[in-house]
Amino acid sequence: MVSENSRAFVTALFGFDAVVQRVEPEQWDLPSPCEHWDAREVVNHNIVMAHMLLQMTKGSSAAVPTAGGEREVAAPHGEGYVLASHLFNRELRAGREEDPTDLWNQHRDRLLHALDQPGAVDAVARSPWGHSTVDEFLGFAFYDPLVHTWDLATAVGQRLHLDPQLVDRALEMLEDPGEGRNLRQPISLADAVATTAADATSRLIAATGRNPALSAPRLHS
Repeated sequence: MVSENSRAFVTALFGFDAVVQRVEPEQWDLPSPCEHWDAREVVNHNIVMAHMLLQMTKGSSAAVPTAGGEREVAAPHGEGYVLASHLFNRELRAGREEDPTDLWNQHRDRLLHALDQPGAVDAVARSPWGHSTVDEFLGFAFYDPLVHTWDLATAVGQRLHLDPQLVDRALEMLEDPGEGRNLRQPISLADAVATTAADATSRLIAATGRNPALSAPRLHS
């Protein structure tokens, strides 16, 4: 069953995909507005997110109780929870000098197929931010591919137009992410930056700690 949350997420996902498909092979090493990430790493992150959501539709939580291991990474919501080990599979990342498009296409299609299955959005699986069902998480996670669409387009100099309804929804969610959910931490969002821009997209980008002035298309040498 298609829900409002899944529709928002899939709309954002296709927006991100449209940018991925237009990246030129020589552009993957270009720096993005995400610190320490080039264009390739922005796509790698979204591949991991697609894998995570696919696993959640199967009831596999992305945040699990800590067992006290040395390599555990704390989940961003809830003491005593760490990120599931399957999120650190090296096969989820395109390596240096590799074009990530094919890997992205595979995980995009697998996720879309999984979300189409009966009961997928109702599956119970804990997200890193404490959501208990896939549908709850989709209503939160849609902002991730939405904002990374801007990151990738900015990195490679593409013009883009973010869905205005999703932008408004993302702004509302960032103002009220839900009880106990702190987004302002390294694993999720940097502190907001000041902006005098009036348009909603620029305000959203500033709210995620990015400089909206970077969005003007530019030529790369």
